[in-house]
Amino acid sequence: MMMMMMTMIVLMMLCSAVEVGVDMLELDCHLTKDGEVVVSHDEDLVRVTGHPVRISDTLFKVVELYYIS
Repeated sequence: MMMMMMTMIVLMMLCSAVEVGVDMLELDCHLTKDGEVVVSHDEDLVRVTGHPVRISDTLFKVVELYYIS
């Protein structure tokens, strides 16, 4: 649920940027161990969650759990 809410917030921010005339958007994306895309500036979860876990070494459902905790 938390990831869904964060996804909606990111989408709203991107849409708002386009509405005010931004002509370029940059997103940093990383693949999880099971091939899911995570939009994150960092390749790990330390800064956002406090957990020293690399996104590429982790299954998506586990990444979600770090955001919830």
